[in-house]
Amino acid sequence: MGIFDLFGKKQDKMAANVTIDCLGEKLEVLVQNEENSGSELVPEDGEQILKTVGDLRNRIADHFGLDADKMKIIHRGKLIGTDAEVKLSGLRFKDKDVCKIMGKPPKTDEGWSTLCSFERTFLIKLNQKFEQNGIDLDSLEKNFLDGKQREELILKTEKELKMFNALAEKQVEAIDGLKIFDADTSEEQKTRNREKRKQIIQGVQSLLNLNDKYLKRLEEYKFRVEHPDEGR
Repeated sequence: MGIFDLFGKKQDKMAANVTIDCLGEKLEVLVQNEENSGSELVPEDGEQILKTVGDLRNRIADHFGLDADKMKIIHRGKLIGTDAEVKLSGLRFKDKDVCKIMGKPPKTDEGWSTLCSFERTFLIKLNQKFEQNGIDLDSLEKNFLDGKQREELILKTEKELKMFNALAEKQVEAIDGLKIFDADTSEEQKTRNREKRKQIIQGVQSLLNLNDKYLKRLEEYKFRVEHPDEGR
């Protein structure tokens, strides 16, 4: 069923199905194209009917991640103005009209960018190192080696596990010291940045806890090797 099969004949004239095209990415919206003096017009599927230029700009900005104040909306070769109160019913939208969008993403908060960059560059490497530690420990516990080779692998694995903890703890301190907002940062953004930092720190601490379990496993393995008759 098409979106406008949900409406009656009169309602079908009051809303147009318009395609928003932003660099090839498409968004379908309902635009009011006739003033509705009666009851509120609401489709059965709950799709919002955009009534003003402000409604349209905000819907596009939210979907494509654009700056609502700076993007340009082109309809039938003409720019739609920026006055948020202008009613779309006066712009003569028709079913299957296409609006082309020109715009740039909003400027990203510097503190947020710093945290995301830290997360991408550090946490990914830390996870990879943690996974390798687990592989090395598993290999050690399978007892494929003995004598000097096993002793060397034990020392190497122990060194890597301890280095992992030292590196992770150092990075937690670094995250705590990051400047994630300034006097111009909104309270909402400050909260987002604080939550992001907390999330990153919790991720690192989780890996630290798991790595401590690796160290315990290694100690237990070393005891079994050194005291094969005692078991543990």
